[in-house]
Amino acid sequence: MRRTCLPFSYARRQRGVTVVESLVAATIGALVLGLGTTSVLALALNEQQSAGARALVASLEFARTAAIARRVPVAVCGIDENGAERPLREVRCTVEAQSWRRGWAVFEDTNRNGRIDTGETVLHVEPGRRVDISASAVAHAAPLAAVSFRPVGALDHATPVVLAFASAGGEASRRVCVATDGSTRILAPDLPCR
Repeated sequence: MRRTCLPFSYARRQRGVTVVESLVAATIGALVLGLGTTSVLALALNEQQSAGARALVASLEFARTAAIARRVPVAVCGIDENGAERPLREVRCTVEAQSWRRGWAVFEDTNRNGRIDTGETVLHVEPGRRVDISASAVAHAAPLAAVSFRPVGALDHATPVVLAFASAGGEASRRVCVATDGSTRILAPDLPCR
């Protein structure tokens, strides 16, 4: 019986992966995973704010249409901490300085005070989107508790209203502009609201 020996070079090529090679591969994998996770989180926040802006625009347009159809003032306000879980008759608005993070309500504001009072009908409640939203008038930048529409569909404020969606750094990443005629649109952070 004849014995054959494998060449030395073939035996050398059959060795396993070294510890250093394993560590380099693991480090590269961790970097790729970390960069991917950061991108996915940024994309998720961006989509969450976009969805919130679209939902807010839909509620504002609904409020304007309801004001025209019902021939009464209709307003949209941020709701207090348990508002989305309560029955419609128990929903309450936040105070002026608070964010609309918990959601908002569309209601008949017959006395035009920007709050849901006894006897005023709540038409719709939109739950929060976990993004900070603040409302303010363009002219004086003072916070608003509510955005109100007159029975003709025009804004019940002397100047346009901006609803800003704050990003993680606190600056506005999305803005919803309500013009004095009642029209509503989503604006980039650098465009003026008129």
